[in-house]
Amino acid sequence: MSFLVTPEKLQKQREQQRRAQERAAAKQKAKLACPEYRIKQLEKQRERQERQRAKASEKARMRPPVAKPLVAKKPLRSKGMAGKSRNKSEMSLHDRMAALGCICCINKGLIEPHTGSPVSIHHIHGRTSPEAHLYVLPLCQWHHDTPMGLDNQLNDKYQFVFPLHAKGADGGKVRWEEVNGSQISLLIEVHKLINATPKEIPSELQNLTTG
Repeated sequence: MSFLVTPEKLQKQREQQRRAQERAAAKQKAKLACPEYRIKQLEKQRERQERQRAKASEKARMRPPVAKPLVAKKPLRSKGMAGKSRNKSEMSLHDRMAALGCICCINKGLIEPHTGSPVSIHHIHGRTSPEAHLYVLPLCQWHHDTPMGLDNQLNDKYQFVFPLHAKGADGGKVRWEEVNGSQISLLIEVHKLINATPKEIPSELQNLTTG
């Protein structure tokens, strides 16, 4: 008896495997497209988190207390928002950016410039770096820090809209820039759309914006 696998039989096996993989992928895609399935997955995730929190709480309750050395408490001081305060020029810049609207929504054709859509002023390099208040972008809440959510009907229609600041599995800088472009390139685009003055443009971007 021969156990040799002929090329025809091998090709047939490969075709069967490919069709099986395609069926499995289509089935998984159909599941993910179903709002009820996604909501159930979200509920399962929340239940797991609740169980983990309850387990951690039980461990903490059973752990014997540890005496801490007495240390004189320092008076608390409120620093407000971290970083240097904005000057008048920077406040004017932010106001004109806010009037422009979300640069990502403009580029995706979701809104027209200067139509009054609300935005947040996102600091690209944080609020404490040099020229921090010049490295900013006008972003709507969906592109800035708020996921649409699994139960939002708009989520399926606008899958390309997600926040830069990740919350759980939603958003994140790498994927966000893959879809919307680098933050610096968007900043240069905003500068041109609002006719930014030289003092409103970070020093290292002067030539890129005006050139």
